[in-house]
Amino acid sequence: MATSTADSSSNPETLWDISSVIPKPVGYTCIGHARSKGRRCLNKISHVQWNQSESSLKELETETQSHNLEGRLSAAVPRFVCHVHQNQVPEIVARWKEKIESLQQQAQGNNDGGDHTSASTYGVANTPAAVPRSESAQTAPDGDITALADALRWIAAEFRRIRETQGHAPETRSEGSAGTPLPSAASSETQQPPTSGLSAATSSSTGCTNTHVNRRPVDSDCLICSESIADTPLAELIWCKSQCGQNLHRMCLAHWQISSAQLAIEEGSLNENDEIPLRCPSCRTEWALPCEHDDEPYSVADHS
Repeated sequence: MATSTADSSSNPETLWDISSVIPKPVGYTCIGHARSKGRRCLNKISHVQWNQSESSLKELETETQSHNLEGRLSAAVPRFVCHVHQNQVPEIVARWKEKIESLQQQAQGNNDGGDHTSASTYGVANTPAAVPRSESAQTAPDGDITALADALRWIAAEFRRIRETQGHAPETRSEGSAGTPLPSAASSETQQPPTSGLSAATSSSTGCTNTHVNRRPVDSDCLICSESIADTPLAELIWCKSQCGQNLHRMCLAHWQISSAQLAIEEGSLNENDEIPLRCPSCRTEWALPCEHDDEPYSVADHS
């Protein structure tokens, strides 16, 4: 027991996860919002600068109350933002400060209540399948990101799925960003819904037979754009069925996949013909392709 106490004092317990506050790096680009384009800015940020700032903020993970939190954020946030969007820094600082204080209050309440369940689950998936990202995963090079062709095929399938749910007839081909016809994805075909919740098996031989982790409650922020998803229609969201259960805006994920692939190809870490699977921006697990479990109410875990 004495050894455990010594280890605990030398290695403070992580109480919550700063990665739930900092947007996922899209090829290390600015976290500012390009309002004229209606999306996140894609201006490049030094990966060294990004990782240094993220490391400095990780020190907050062991604190339930931080001294001069606003000052520490004001020093770190500008290094995540390009020169064009530095005027958004105060807004980002205020938003992150509120989010961090909320996570710290949850961690403090957990400690006061005597529940010593690892508080690192605050802000991350609370499923047994969720595994903390390794240091190598957090600083993974662009070569670990999907190729542009794979991203476009996946996005085309997603658009077909959305059109089908809106009552339009499914299309067999979709145009890419450059007008190149893309093959129809088998996973986007109309399928019969399962008979219950997230059940792995269905009575249909063509239905999805894969098991999926529980979807996390839709009450947080999108990890890519940092905007709230609480009031977003479920049809406009997508979630990682493979491991973390994290919810994201569908269009944010589409932009993330395309932008990441384009940057990697431009930098020479990927070739256009590379076959690299799509990965979740949060847990880096291979992304599960669309199936009938994507749509309500079949994909919604019981979080009542």
